[in-house]
Formats: sequence, C-alpha cells, structure tokens
Amino acid sequence: MMAEQQEHFASVARLICSAADAHSRLKAQSISLVPTENLLSPMAAAVMSADIANRYYLIDSTVWEYPQTQQIARLTAASDEVLRDLFRADFVNARPLSGLSAMTCALAALSKPGNTLYSLAPENGGHGATTSVAAKFGLNTRYLAFDSQAMQLDLDRCRTAFDRDPPALIYIDQSNVLFPLEVGQLADLAPPEAIIYYDCSQILGLMLDPEYFDPRNQSIAICGGSTHKTFPGPQKGIIFGSSPFEHKIRATVDKFISNHHIASFAALGVTAAEMSVFGSAYSRRVQANAAELGNHMIIEGLAAHRVRGQVTGSHQVWLNEWPLDDSPSEALARLIDANIVANCARLPSLNGSRGLRFGTTEVSRLGMGEFEMRQIARLVADVLLRRRTATRIREDVRQIRADYVNPVYCFSMKRR
Repeated sequence: MMAEQQEHFASVARLICSAADAHSRLKAQSISLVPTENLLSPMAAAVMSADIANRYYLIDSTVWEYPQTQQIARLTAASDEVLRDLFRADFVNARPLSGLSAMTCALAALSKPGNTLYSLAPENGGHGATTSVAAKFGLNTRYLAFDSQAMQLDLDRCRTAFDRDPPALIYIDQSNVLFPLEVGQLADLAPPEAIIYYDCSQILGLMLDPEYFDPRNQSIAICGGSTHKTFPGPQKGIIFGSSPFEHKIRATVDKFISNHHIASFAALGVTAAEMSVFGSAYSRRVQANAAELGNHMIIEGLAAHRVRGQVTGSHQVWLNEWPLDDSPSEALARLIDANIVANCARLPSLNGSRGLRFGTTEVSRLGMGEFEMRQIARLVADVLLRRRTATRIREDVRQIRADYVNPVYCFSMKRR
C-alpha cells in the first residue's frame, strides 16, 4: 500500500476517534432524557475494555476448543449466580446480544410454526419488530385488545379474541410505557398450555424495587429483554424465569448465538452485583424523578399525559402537544439545540401518532433528584414555549451538568 493510501486510512481512524471524543464532550454538557439509554458504572466500563473482549468462551469443546478460559469460567459462574439472585429466577441466560436478540431467541424457543401469538399493537406501545420477527417463524400474529384511556389491557375483549383464536404464546412487548400492564388475569382467559412472556426491557431496572412489579405475582413464568434502559448495564439481552423453560431457552440460544461477547457479559455481571446493593434505591429515584419531571412540566404549561390523575408510574413522561405549531421533530430539534436530549415516539396517548418521550434513567444514574427535575422541567418549557434563547438555556444546562459528572448507585473503582 502506498504511503498516500496509508495516510488516508490513518486519517479516517483519527477522524473516528475524534468524533467519539467530541460526542463524549457534547454529552457531558447535555441533559439526556432518552428513556432507552443509560450509563455504565466505571467498574463495568473498565471490564468492557479488558482482554476478555477479544476472546471466545464456548462450553461445548467437541468441535471447537479454546484455551486459557479458566478466569472466564470463574467470571461466568459469578455473573450467572448474581443475576439469578437479583431477578429471583430459577435460571438466567445472558447470552443474547440485545433485546431484539433475546426476543428472537424467545419466540423461536417458545413457539412452533402455525401457533398463534398475541402481542401489543405498536400504536398501543408494542415493539415495532415483534410481529415481523414472529412471522419469520411462521406464527399467526394477533394484537391484544387495549384500553387507551386506562392504558391497560381490555380483558373482556381479550377473552372474546382468545375464545375465537386461542393463543399459544402471549408476548407482552410494552415499549412505550407509563404504567406496567396488569397481565395476571390473562392466564385465566387463555388455554392452560399458553405461555405468557413479559419483555421487560423498559422496566427491568424498575423491577429492582420489589414493590414495583413482580412477574411471579402476575402469572408470568418467563421474562427477558435488553439490559441498558432502566437497568444500567451494557447493551445486551437476557432471558430468565422458572426452571421448566431453561432447557428450551438454552438449546435455542446456543444455536442462534456463538460468541456472546464476554466483555459485555462480564459488565452485565458487575452491574448486577452493583444493583444487588443499590438497585432498590436507584429504582425508586428513577420513579420519583419521573413523577416530579412530569408534574412540573404541567405546572410550566406543558401537556404531559396523565392517567387517572397520575403523570407516570414508570421512568417515562409523554408530551402529547405543545401550544406552538411545531411538529414533534421540530420541537425535538429545538430541544437538542439547547442540549436537552429526548426522542420522538409513537405514543398510545396519541393513538400511535408521534409525540415527545422523556425518561429519567440517565439523570437519576448521575445522582440528580427532584430539585433538578423541577429545573429541567422549566428548561424544557423555556425551549418549547420559546420563553428564552437556546444560547441562554444551554448555559443553564451546562451549569446543572457541571455538578453531576459521574454515575452513582455503583461501587468505587478504588482498591482497599
């Protein structure tokens, strides 16, 4: 390769590193309110860059055999144990690479071609990929009846649908969620052999508070999802539940996934250990912050959605409208210009039309509390109601972030 070509590609590598650094600096001066993003602890982040990131760990050595895996075996056993204990499960499988990877494995393991699967319609908060993935496995897909006023399942209409077309698998895939769905009565409406699977990607971190949502009290024997939303782990997937499902899940996951990314797996184990200590307090802080943020958005003149007088029972807050004529994308662009980051989503409160979705995962992870939520609500209103310029708001954002730099609810990196 000629010197000019080498320099070209070296410049590309430098550009990539520079862009990553610039992104980090920008995020350090921004308030991130995206419900599906979070921050790794320093200890978990350190594991991500360890030598194990370059290694395989295949248990079946009849075909491939990789040496020097003794320490990987140790960390695997420790991670599996802490994850099982944390989620009070008979088994945990953390080999899936993402939430969608976990969904794919679960659908393949728990159903057969020709089965009928019920999930949530995207306009009611369901995941946009569920039915398309299910169709690839030859499943007949149906949507669960939903009451958009109560933000809960319409059980009477579910009973009618199940009588007409019985489910083999009910996949609860609530992506846009103000309140977790009450699904316990579905078991009484469905055939005894039907499986209820709860994709808890959005609320996995909130479930660290045992009083928030316990799948076992909802007739749910198997759960799964991503591990980087309310749960502040790496971008990975997990499936867990009662022992009768362990073999099916393991057999399918092992066929779908070879290298399950040991460094991410180890970071998930570190996060699980941290959440075993701090998880309940973290979950309650996320919930309290979301309620404070939403209520003060209303005080500031914004139309945060409410159900039975409550603005949220999760980490999410939804804005259905704002007094000006911006589209959701235009409103979001003005927030981003002020270094306040949210996102647009298809909201059930708007019958699937797009609105603004806010979350308190990352700000809670940084240690912010209800006082900061009131400040942030005011800044959001300043932007959306055009009460002040973006330049002035950016300075306020910078000052707030200056006091909140590092994640909390985690262990110190210092060795004793």
